[in-house]
Order: sequence, then C-alpha cells, then structure tokens
Amino acid sequence: AIVLSGTGEKLSPEEHPELLDYVGQDIIVTDGTSLLGADDKAAIAAGVEAMQYLVSNPDVPHGDIRLVLLPDEETGIRGAKVLDVAALNADYGICLDCCGIGEYVTENWYAGSARITVKGVTAHPMSARGKLINALSIAAGVIADLPEKERPEYTEGREGYYWPHKLNGDTASAMLDIAIRDFDIVGYQQRKITLQAIVDKLRQ
Repeated sequence: AIVLSGTGEKLSPEEHPELLDYVGQDIIVTDGTSLLGADDKAAIAAGVEAMQYLVSNPDVPHGDIRLVLLPDEETGIRGAKVLDVAALNADYGICLDCCGIGEYVTENWYAGSARITVKGVTAHPMSARGKLINALSIAAGVIADLPEKERPEYTEGREGYYWPHKLNGDTASAMLDIAIRDFDIVGYQQRKITLQAIVDKLRQ
C-alpha cells in the first residue's frame, strides 16, 4: 500500500488494482491534500525524465524535441495562452497528462469554468419568514437545475457535461464553481447559454 503523508490515507491494490501494473517502478504521489500536486508534478517528472534519458543515450534516434511546461492548466489555461506556438517550430504536439501504461488520448475537449457568487440576506430563523434569503439554497438550486444526466457520474466517451465541483459559504453568501466540458464547439457554447439561463432564472 502507498501512504499519503498529508492525510494518512492508504492506497491499496484491493481498492485500486491498477497499482499492480506499476510494481517495481517509481510512483510519484501527492500528499493527499491536493489533486494538482500529483497531476502537475507527475507529468513534469515524466517529461524531464524522458529528456534526461535521451541526453544520456545519444545513440537513440530522434528528431528535434521541445519540452514545454505549462502551469495553471486548471485555472483558465493561463500558461497555454501565453505560449508562442510558432516559436516552437514543431510539426506535432503531444500533451502528457494521462493515462495508464500504453494508453494515449487522441483528442481533447473544449473546457470552461464558471464561478457563481450568491449574496443572501440573513435573518434569525425564528423570524425569518419573508426576510431570509439563503445563499446556500440558491446555489443548490443552480446545481439542481443542471441537466441531471449531463454530469461526470453519468457520462462517458465524447459526451459533454457540467461538473459542480466546489461549494463554499453560508446563508449570507456562497460561491459555487462549475466546470463545463464538451467535444463539440456548438455544444460547448450551448452549455454556457444553459448555465447563464439557470442563473438568470434564479435572479428573478
């Protein structure tokens, strides 16, 4: 089993049988407190290790290679937006982001994110009738109005989805983060329109 230092959580082959595919190999893990700790570091380590191998083994034939490390993937692809693609002078690009041994992905989706901030009106529950506006209830209403079967737990393959993945707040204010994914640009734009319509309805 692998123990995550930040939480003490154990990753065992009983729950994650794919771990058995990596017996005898070095495994990079996060401390358990952040998904991005493993996501970014593992990809960077793989890329740098590949470059080190090629440098150490000059007899291995290969063309010109450029290694690009792009930060902030999950916060609006800010790294990718400032990348000068033309300066790379590359015929092909390969994104190292997943998956299992021998597995590769040949396309990607359109991705966006929405942060919805709700301001409520507080009141003592004993005399709240007609006064209290519960920010958490409104945020929950946004989630409830999303198309039920268009969420990660129901979709697969090239099916797009809405992913409400973070909700913080109390009755006075709440903040809801929703990720939007679709393989088709028309579907992606429609998801943004649908989400805006849900928010507009709850504003009334």
